[in-house]
Amino acid sequence: ETVGSSMADAITIKLPLETITQQLVNDLDELCLKFKGQQKLRVQFIDRHHRQTLTLAAKARRVEVGNDFIQGLERIGITYKLN
Repeated sequence: ETVGSSMADAITIKLPLETITQQLVNDLDELCLKFKGQQKLRVQFIDRHHRQTLTLAAKARRVEVGNDFIQGLERIGITYKLN
């Protein structure tokens, strides 16, 4: 058990709309499949042009919020917040 997994109930990843590509979606999907766990996964879509956000919870996907998962997010350029 890692520090992140013991302290966090969920993780919210933040995705500005202009950064979403098929490659980013594929990389994120692979990362989530690799680190299945008990923490809830939330996705916050950010529309900077209209200054709006939309946060959705992934119903069928939970992740293990550990150092390797966090490093994977950072490697593909995704910002996050531990909840």
